[in-house]
Amino acid sequence: MKPFHMTVKDTLMGLIDEMAADPRPFVRHPGTDFTRDRKLGFRDTVSLILSMGGSTLSQELLGYFRYSPLETPSPSAFVQQRGKILPETGQLPDHRRRRHGHDFLLRRVRQGKPHRQFFPERI
Repeated sequence: MKPFHMTVKDTLMGLIDEMAADPRPFVRHPGTDFTRDRKLGFRDTVSLILSMGGSTLSQELLGYFRYSPLETPSPSAFVQQRGKILPETGQLPDHRRRRHGHDFLLRRVRQGKPHRQFFPERI
């Protein structure tokens, strides 16, 4: 059996892949945004937003692209790509949250029983 944190990560990456397959509902200009092949596509942009820590944007980009200067887009390119994504993108409809275990996580947290590997600081 997979560790819980890996299950959560796989579920999240699966959702991002589903969204990237048809990004039109999640962008400002559905006919034009994320239609060209770029260094920073929809999937990478959303993944990077979710994985960002407290470093500078340049450092976050370098870390995400494994410190490869030829592969790393500029901070300006990231800001432009991020601007194409609607703010509502982070909200899933109710049926999607239930299907992918979001309600399970909320129940565990509300009961004061978060999973040890997912919320280690609260145990």
